Amino acid sequence: MINNFWKQKVRGKDISIDKIQWKKNEGSSDLILLSQLQCGKSAKVIELQGNPAQKDKLQSMGIYVGAVILKKSAMPSKGPIIIEKGAMQFALGYDIAKKIVVKAL
Repeated sequence: MINNFWKQKVRGKDISIDKIQWKKNEGSSDLILLSQLQCGKSAKVIELQGNPAQKDKLQSMGIYVGAVILKKSAMPSKGPIIIEKGAMQFALGYDIAKKIVVKAL
């Protein structure tokens, strides 16, 4: 229902925002979203997507472009994702994790 609300018309076709954001990374097969990274893997943050308030919140937690993070765990069915940055651990919502583009290390 919400996904239908956020659809945009591109060349006469309905394309959801998730697909538009992912197309930027199609040429780089090694770039994935944080929500898709396997648990226990480290990754380097490549891009923060979303509105400025979300980017500022992530940067205040130390999650910025170039930072190395570790995905500790994820709850099934799009629940919170636990990440580690240095000595700190954070719980991120699934929707925020979908807006962080990373490169697995």
